[in-house]
Amino acid sequence: GGEELNFSSDIDLLFVYEAEGETAGVEGPGGRREGRVSNQQFFNRVAEQVIRAIGEQTAEGHVFRVDMRLRPQGTQGTLTASLHAYELAYESWGETWQRQALIKARPVAGDFAVGRAFLEMVAPFVYRKTLDYGAVAEVRAMKDRINHSPARGRRMHRHVKLGYGGIREIEFVVQAFQLVHGGKDPWVREANTLRALHRLAEQRDLGLEDYQMLARAYTFLRTLEHRLQILHQVQTHVLPENPAEITRLARRMGYRARGAGDPAALLLADYRRHTEDVRRIYDALLTEAAEAPGETPADDLALFFEAGVSGEDLEGRLAEVGFADPERAIRTFLALRDGPPFAGPGAGRRRALARLAPILLNALREAPDPDLAILHFERFAAAAGAAAATFTLLAERPEALTRLLRLFGSSESLSQVLIQQPDLLPFFLEVDEVEVPRGRGELLQALREAVGAAPAGSSRLDALRRFKKASELRIGLGDILGKADTIAVQEQLTALAEACLETALVLASEEVQARHGLLAGAACAILGLGKLGGRELNYQSDLDVVFVYSGEGTSAGGEVGGVSAAEYFSKVADRTAKILTTITREGAAYRVDTRLRPGGTKGLLAQPVEAFAVY
Repeated sequence: GGEELNFSSDIDLLFVYEAEGETAGVEGPGGRREGRVSNQQFFNRVAEQVIRAIGEQTAEGHVFRVDMRLRPQGTQGTLTASLHAYELAYESWGETWQRQALIKARPVAGDFAVGRAFLEMVAPFVYRKTLDYGAVAEVRAMKDRINHSPARGRRMHRHVKLGYGGIREIEFVVQAFQLVHGGKDPWVREANTLRALHRLAEQRDLGLEDYQMLARAYTFLRTLEHRLQILHQVQTHVLPENPAEITRLARRMGYRARGAGDPAALLLADYRRHTEDVRRIYDALLTEAAEAPGETPADDLALFFEAGVSGEDLEGRLAEVGFADPERAIRTFLALRDGPPFAGPGAGRRRALARLAPILLNALREAPDPDLAILHFERFAAAAGAAAATFTLLAERPEALTRLLRLFGSSESLSQVLIQQPDLLPFFLEVDEVEVPRGRGELLQALREAVGAAPAGSSRLDALRRFKKASELRIGLGDILGKADTIAVQEQLTALAEACLETALVLASEEVQARHGLLAGAACAILGLGKLGGRELNYQSDLDVVFVYSGEGTSAGGEVGGVSAAEYFSKVADRTAKILTTITREGAAYRVDTRLRPGGTKGLLAQPVEAFAVY
């Protein structure tokens, strides 16, 4: 892509096609079209043929070694993909090293219009609109991993490409500056390293002296790389240690003995001078940006999220924000950054978190318990699934994030509701939801609609539980934000319980009637006692109830035959309680206590009005 091949280069390729679809097939017997395949299958076969034609080893050797590892998901990814598939992959999983690779991308064969469309599509991913200093730290961290690779070892000072002060360090300096400035300045978007160096110097992103040293070093090192490979057409980048071989290499470089210096000594002296210049400039330009602390805790946290740098320096910053246990908080931030185990690459997630960092820290400052708030936030993010989208949404709605973290730092039980049901997040986006209390009638109507929309059976129980959780969360948020006083909160929780009891009673009555038929002239009521009766429920209250009925006789029959009024309403009462207490995949709605009825646990579950009078 950069027009910089040497005598034994691999060629790095991406295959891209315009859109999904399928081929027309060929006409078979009877005029029917056969052999249709998807566009991806078709272009995969084309790519396989191209790679085989160029890369296969024959008696005459090969044309080029083909490297396909730069495609999304590397060796695990498909050989070809559509423009849209590439866009989704880079948005979801794109890493900084892929941004670096795409700086050098250009169409070289096939439909150049599709190639240009690809470059236009990836440009916003490669070049950010804002000055992207976080990329510098990622580039530095990547080179450090190369330096500490076990395969390099003591050869690092003789490795022309990957060694200290080598070609890769020049390329990384150039690419880091392109990533930082390319979003604002399209002129520095150049695939060729020497031309890019010149453009960065023109724009004064790079000092003149640094530019001259890097350009001279790059020219020297690339020439040296050519001379290493040209003799045997072998892909090597390491200077030979054998004195005779290094002398022959020096002569191929044009060195001749003069004065006291032999060609090998002169070559090695120039090599040391150039690589030391590169290393010094590399350290000055990249190390400072990668390691210097930000001006604020949010700067450090953003760098931690996006660049993947160590969190050791964050402890003091987090203590300033109000964390009681900064070390534990860093572990939580790490889990937040990297996502749950076995999650896919998370560059999109990390970018969204870096954008969220200042808003997140401000919201944590206001949380009653920052340590608890970030712990619950991480668990919520893991449960939410599409974390990057969630972080982006919250970055655009800072007031919603503040409300969310106040809840996460205040209530274990309400936090668990949201963690178990992350689709309730919209409650935090619109504060109007918590400012207007909903009475029993409104709650009952909404609950009936929610339950009625669900299929019969356990799905209706789940719908009731989801509604109860959502309503309780809305009430709790109003409580935490000071939108309602204690009495109002208790009254709202009581109204919610009444709506759930009424709905459960209706469902239970329908089930019993289906099995035993209608019991004409009879009716059942539920009496609330204790905190329910006094409209004083809290978030974890049991429901103290008794079931009372009026009427006599036997039910009409139904599926299994008629029963007496006492048995009929005892079944209704038992089923009502079970609808609320049974643990489904959504948990239980309430704990129901019926022990306050006449006779306690030994008395009938539902009793007639007359029995209460006698008792």
